[in-house]
Amino acid sequence: MHDSLALRSVLVGHAQTIWEYIEIYQFRSNMAFDFLDRTQLEAFDAQCIQYGKYHHLLVQDCPALRLLYDFGKTSGVSDVELSRRIALALEIKLGFIHTHYDLSGLAGMENKYLVPDIARMNYRPYENLQSFSIALRRSRSAFSLIARIRSVWDKTFLWVAMVTEGADLVRRLQGQRSKRRFFFTHFAAGFDDVTPEMVALASDALTKFEQDFRTPELHGFGNIRGWAFDSPSDWLSQHSSDLMGHWAVLSEFLFAVFAKSSTQWSSFD
Repeated sequence: MHDSLALRSVLVGHAQTIWEYIEIYQFRSNMAFDFLDRTQLEAFDAQCIQYGKYHHLLVQDCPALRLLYDFGKTSGVSDVELSRRIALALEIKLGFIHTHYDLSGLAGMENKYLVPDIARMNYRPYENLQSFSIALRRSRSAFSLIARIRSVWDKTFLWVAMVTEGADLVRRLQGQRSKRRFFFTHFAAGFDDVTPEMVALASDALTKFEQDFRTPELHGFGNIRGWAFDSPSDWLSQHSSDLMGHWAVLSEFLFAVFAKSSTQWSSFD
């Protein structure tokens, strides 16, 4: 216990940023998951696919942790750096799965309760308890999806900074008031398999996502309620289809970022 506290004190004293503290302490002190054990990484990738099959959920092999390991080893990446990369990639992979879970749940509710004509006619959240319960579930899923999508973007920014230019760019990114603007400006010309057009598309999509969803929900008066609780006849422009559209942009961007470490394997195979 005392050794752990002493190590924590030393690390805090030398870490220049929260990111550095987390990466050093997490990857040297907590090795329950061995990021350098390829067999374990391969099993984790397979478990994700099997999870999707079991729950009838689309889970894709992106990023494939085992392939990131292979690429790092053949590229001469140090074990410490490779552990750091795989740990962050694992977080992105989990976030990707979670966002699709939330998205599928939201879409499933709407397909069941809002798409059929009779169901749409009976959807009156302010008038009956069943509709009210559905509206609560829709708003809960939408909020979760918004938060998770933004989290995946932030982790992806860190990943790209880490693997393209290293710790200096990571520190610069972490120090920005708007990581989104810094990232898309810095990488406007593209990187690796990500084209300038893809960067521009992602930038525009995320800016709109911030304006329409994240900022109002996390920092303002919110707008999910407007389309989750209103009756179909009152719907104007806001609807969960906008969230689904943004997720498609995120998905395409992730596959481009991890083009060399993803496969076409999925739980729907």
